[in-house]
Amino acid sequence: MPQAEKFSNVAYIQVEESAANTLTFKKLETGIAPFEKRAWLISRIEYFFASSSTNFAADNDRLQIGISASNSFTAVDLGENAILDLYDYKRIDLGAAASGMFQTWPAVKDLSTIPGGGLLAPPNPLYLFAKGSSLPNAMTVDCRFYYTSFDLKADEFWELVEMRRMVGT
Repeated sequence: MPQAEKFSNVAYIQVEESAANTLTFKKLETGIAPFEKRAWLISRIEYFFASSSTNFAADNDRLQIGISASNSFTAVDLGENAILDLYDYKRIDLGAAASGMFQTWPAVKDLSTIPGGGLLAPPNPLYLFAKGSSLPNAMTVDCRFYYTSFDLKADEFWELVEMRRMVGT
């Protein structure tokens, strides 16, 4: 595979659920044509959202967020091959109801330890998605991710496209 850029680029995207507990997508506008022979190697993802007791008011309140290569799936499922990254945040109560803890943001996914140095992805299309469960309010999620970009040969590009097919049951 061709040599990637030496330094990392940063992408930013924000999604707001269209209504509370509704799977919602926001496309990252990259300016790269869908079949342009380019790839991004994503090495770090940072997710930001409000995890207050107002948003997560009860046991088992949940928010699933992530990056995908499609906006056509209807349920967040690990078997969905379009999901490139998934972060699952869930309130679990232990002991007294008045207990609490501090949450550190951002929620960081370090992908640089994956063989190859990160998650290889086509730069178009990429979506940020959010899906709450039992939450009282629609959630807003901000995401920054760090990537290097490089050109691909025709056979490498089709290998990247085929890579989105997941092996599983």
